[in-house]
Formats: sequence, C-alpha cells, structure tokens
Amino acid sequence: MAGSILQVWLRGGIRHAVKNRGNPILKKINMKRSILFLSIIAVLTLSCAMRPRVMVMRYTAEIFPPTTQVEVIHTKPISRDYIEIGEIAIRLRKATQENAVVYLIGKAKELGADAILIIGERSKGAVAMPIGYIVVAVPIRELYAIAIKYK
Repeated sequence: MAGSILQVWLRGGIRHAVKNRGNPILKKINMKRSILFLSIIAVLTLSCAMRPRVMVMRYTAEIFPPTTQVEVIHTKPISRDYIEIGEIAIRLRKATQENAVVYLIGKAKELGADAILIIGERSKGAVAMPIGYIVVAVPIRELYAIAIKYK
C-alpha cells in the first residue's frame, strides 16, 4: 500500500489516482497537492500586488516633519544650503520600473525631504533563476537618490 502511494506521488498521481478514486489515502494526497498549488499561487499573487519597498539609509539622526511637495533634481544645488537626510533606493523590476521615482518621492515626503537628488542606477549582482534544465542570471538593479532638506 505504501509503495503504491509513493508511486502515485512520483508519477504525478493523476492517471493512477483516477483509477483508484475510492481510495481515501489517494484523496488525501490529491487534497494536499491542491492546497500546496493554491498556496503557491496565492503567495505569487500577493507578492506581485504588494507595494514595492523603498529602502532608507539615514545619514542624520534628526527627524523632520513630513512634507507635501518634493522636488526632483539631478545635480547638487549650489545656490542653497541643505542637509542630506539619507539615501533612498528602490529595486527595479518590470512592475516598479516606470513608477520608481514616484515611490522614491513618496518615501522622501515621509522623511520630511524638500528634494531628492537622483544619483542613478546601480547593479547589486545577479540571481540564478532555474528554468527547466537551464539556469539564467537575472540582474538585480536599484535606482537610488539622496533625500535632502533645505536649510
């Protein structure tokens, strides 16, 4: 009996389980597979629907009140004095790539920044992703900026 259950599990169980529909052990195995499959689908769906995480590395211990407007600049402001609050970064994925600056602005508002200085994109290495018998390297990229507060 145990050997036949193992064979069902190893073969994929569909053909063999259809022949033995009345067997309660096979029903439990198919139920466990269904729950596992639905759990994986739920996790993947929720991970895609979640708001992307913006990482912060603070340069100062000062805490500022949230702001309502944040200016986006690409060069350091020479004419104004400012404090660098910290570095903010977001991992670039297909889903976040178009709105990456919007997410950075949102985090900068929470930090109380008046502007963000876009530094650029950087590579954080790669992740090996198995696809069948092939392993593909998927690059990890981040867009990062400096949140600044004018004096």
